[in-house]
Amino acid sequence: MILNTAGCALAGWLLTGPLSGLKRPRARALLVPGLLGGLTSYSALIGDAHELWASQHRPLLSVLLVTAALVVGLLAALAGSRVARP
Repeated sequence: MILNTAGCALAGWLLTGPLSGLKRPRARALLVPGLLGGLTSYSALIGDAHELWASQHRPLLSVLLVTAALVVGLLAALAGSRVARP
């Protein structure tokens, strides 16, 4: 969760700051997932959620985990974006 949050904050900062001036949107799309794809691991999050749901029979905890990760990631991206603004 910490790495996902850090990756979201970095993505918000990069897209609003250093990469905002790129004229080619495809370059931005390549750089952010390329640079941060290894840091953020939402696929691992989904695996953990599936494990909670299927093996441990804790569907509510699974839903809370995914919801919290998405909300925290979005807030981190917004915070990173605000830091990049002059």
